[in-house]
Amino acid sequence: MLKIEKWFVNSEKHARSNIKILEHLLNYIELGGISKVLEIGCGTGSLSAYLVNKHDLNLVGTDVDPEQIEQAIKSHGSGEKLRFSNADATSLPFGNTEFDMILSFKVLHHIRPWQSVLGEINRAIKPNGFFIVNDISTSNWKNGIANQSGTASASTPEGSWPPTSAAQTGYLMPLSVTR
Repeated sequence: MLKIEKWFVNSEKHARSNIKILEHLLNYIELGGISKVLEIGCGTGSLSAYLVNKHDLNLVGTDVDPEQIEQAIKSHGSGEKLRFSNADATSLPFGNTEFDMILSFKVLHHIRPWQSVLGEINRAIKPNGFFIVNDISTSNWKNGIANQSGTASASTPEGSWPPTSAAQTGYLMPLSVTR
């Protein structure tokens, strides 16, 4: 990641924006059954720490950049409820069906073999778990996510997915993976 891009993704404004988007989406999910969460590409850990503090979840934040993980631990600590780990999203160091929910906020477009990441998400998420993704995208890319994630369609607050209108292109989608 370029230095200017890292500055942007680590900014307080960027963190607030991601939190706002996530909270909007969480309104459509019953959090009662969710206890273990993975964030792929957690950066400096702001979103991960927010989720643990606000919703009392157990969360593992991962990032391929060791400097980001170092900063996350420095800023938010690392303990029983919140851990940070240097990990490659194309080869996650977690067991099968380990997580109730997996998040990826503005990360997948950085990873050339994003299909490998989706395979890992599908492996690590529990049946009927939620994959929440927010990214820069096109309709073809989002169609690919639906097909690679083990389902041909997914639910969004606005209706079925893949989207049928241009207004939904690039929108977030909580993805309930079924096997």
